[in-house]
Amino acid sequence: DRYMATLGNQCDADLALLTSLTTLYIAIKVNEKKKIRLSTLAELSREQFSTRDIESMEAKILSALSWLVHPPTSMDFIYQLIQCMPTCNISSSLQRDIFELARYTAELAVCDPFFIEHHSSVVALASVLNVLEDEISLEKLPRKLRTQFANQITSNFTWYVDCSRDVKYCRERLRDLVWEQQNGSEPGSPPRAKRSVSPTSITGDGFKC
Repeated sequence: DRYMATLGNQCDADLALLTSLTTLYIAIKVNEKKKIRLSTLAELSREQFSTRDIESMEAKILSALSWLVHPPTSMDFIYQLIQCMPTCNISSSLQRDIFELARYTAELAVCDPFFIEHHSSVVALASVLNVLEDEISLEKLPRKLRTQFANQITSNFTWYVDCSRDVKYCRERLRDLVWEQQNGSEPGSPPRAKRSVSPTSITGDGFKC
């Protein structure tokens, strides 16, 4: 899809087939331990394309995508963000709960075109912060530990300074998606009430947990 977008999403049947075979080849090389022979892919095309055709298309796709074929996902960033928590004071079960809830929240963003413009790291941070503020009580995660976590984020992830506004927007959008999942979005259903500033907020706008 990303390669086709560079072509204006315009292609014929032959190009679509060659691109599909080649991206399959790239995906196997990146994600699988076992290799697949180019001759096998050529056979899948019923010899419509040769191994040289697939190799040539591979070079074109990698160049068009600037070799960004295995970027970190929101889940990767969520895992790294969880590691910034003061683990000595947080049980493994709570860490697991935070991760699973944040993962669920981030997965909702996959089907919303709003998030296409936002980096996976921003979606991940927005998901984690929402979970901490909306799902995890102060009894389970005291304010002091939340402050320590916030300090770790601002000191270790320098990109946050430039993305704080994006994080704020993503948090609101994710809250809407979670609300729709929990309450349904059928016609006539009441809209989600606008949140007031949470009493558990520990920093300024855009970074509350």
